[in-house]
Amino acid sequence: TEVFCAVRMPGVVVAEEGNRGVGGPSASELTQSVTDIKGWFQRSPEDWSEATGAPSAEIQRLEKTLEKQIPRDLELLLGEANGGLWFMEKESFSVDKIRDQLMEYDGASWWRRGLIPFAGDDSCLLVVDTNLEDAVYEWDIGEEEPNDKIADGLGAYLEQYRDTLLGGGCEYIDGCGVVEKVGASRK
Repeated sequence: TEVFCAVRMPGVVVAEEGNRGVGGPSASELTQSVTDIKGWFQRSPEDWSEATGAPSAEIQRLEKTLEKQIPRDLELLLGEANGGLWFMEKESFSVDKIRDQLMEYDGASWWRRGLIPFAGDDSCLLVVDTNLEDAVYEWDIGEEEPNDKIADGLGAYLEQYRDTLLGGGCEYIDGCGVVEKVGASRK
C-alpha cells in the first residue's frame, strides 16, 4: 500500500493518487479545515479572537434542544469555532445563536425538523439537513424549499470553503463578509 502525504499551501495544487476517502473527511481532516479557515481570518487586519471553540456542555445543551445528537462535522466545527467566522456573506452562528434560531423557527410553516442552521444573514441560512444525510443547503428564510444543495455534507463544504479561501481570490470586508477580490481569476 502506498501512502501519499501533502502539505496544503496557498496557490499550490496537489495531484491526488490512490483511493479517495468515502463518507466525508475524517475528524482530523475536518479539524485541519476549520483550523485553516480560522488561520485565514486571523491573517486579516480584523480581530478574530472570538473564534474560539464551544465547551462540550454548550454542545450538549444544543443537543437537548434538538432532541438528538448533532452531526459529527457540526460538533467538530463548533468545538473549534463557536461562531465568529464568515462563510462568504453569511456569519457563522454560535451554539447559543443556533438554539435561538431553532426556537424562533420552531412551528413556522416553512421550517422542517431536522434542519440545523449554522450560518446566515437576515434573509438566508446555511443549514445542515439531518434528514438528508447531513447535506448542506442554502435556505431563504420563509421559503418552503431550499435554494440549492451546496454540499453533500458539512465536512465536504468546509473543505471546499477552505480551498476557496486559501486559493487567494477572496478577502474579508467588515460588515459584508468574505467576497471575491476584484479582478481575481476563477480556477
